Order: sequence, then C-alpha cells, then structure tokens
Amino acid sequence: MRVLNNKGIGVGQVIIITAVLIFIILPIFTVIFEKVYVRIAIHNYEEVADMAVMSAVSQLNTKSLSNGQLRAKDIELIKQHVYSCISNYDNQTFSISTFQLAFYQKNGMCEYGFTSVYDFFHIVMKVNFKRIANSTDIKQITIHMDIEIPIDR
Repeated sequence: MRVLNNKGIGVGQVIIITAVLIFIILPIFTVIFEKVYVRIAIHNYEEVADMAVMSAVSQLNTKSLSNGQLRAKDIELIKQHVYSCISNYDNQTFSISTFQLAFYQKNGMCEYGFTSVYDFFHIVMKVNFKRIANSTDIKQITIHMDIEIPIDR
C-alpha cells in the first residue's frame, strides 16, 4: 500500500484563497456597499426635500393656493425654508453644491420633461460625496424632484 505524503499543498491553497478575497471579493463588496449607501442618501435627501416643501406650503394661505395665487414672495420663502432644511441634513460625507427650486403652474413642463395637471415645485440638487474606497475622491450626483402642491383638489 502506498501512502501519499502531500506536504506544502495547503500553503498554496491559503495563498490563492487570500488573493481571491483581497483582490476580487473585497473590491466587489466595497462597490456594492457604496452604491447602496449613495442610494440611501439620495432617498433621504428626497424625503427631506419633500417634507420641507410640504411644511413650507402648509404655512401659506391654502385658500389663495387653491385659487392658483402663489406670489413670488411665497416662492422665495418656500425656497429658503427648503434649502435650510436640506442643508441641515448635510454631513461630512454628503454636502449640497448647488440647489435650484422653481415653481410651475399646472400643465407646465420642467426642464426634465415632467408635467402635471396640478401646480408643482421643481427641485434640482447637486450633491457632492466622498467615496468610501478613496476618501480624497469627491463625486457629484444630481437629484431631481417634482413635488405637486398639496391642496384640496
């Protein structure tokens, strides 16, 4: 009977498994984790902007809103309120670089092609964020939202 004596085979397997973990699986996990992290941040910015518009509009006179009378002063107050709420959400990883808010009347079309049978606010934010893998690399994402004015319909 012959006995096999395979010495040193385990070391090669450990090196191969370690190399696969470090050079293939870890970068893939980092990319997937970063995509999920950015999507969650985008969702949070959208929620903050949506709630800020709702709270700002609810402070206005809803009777004049239902008649379609929204003044430029009201739009400017809403813009300031929404920007202050969103900028409070900024942290070390995410920060707003540009913010635009515009008001469109019913059947108007925003620059991205959205239209509505109701009056709506058009928000475009450019948000800078630091990458997870390389903290010095800063990327920018654009968040576009169109929020209809909540009035009695």
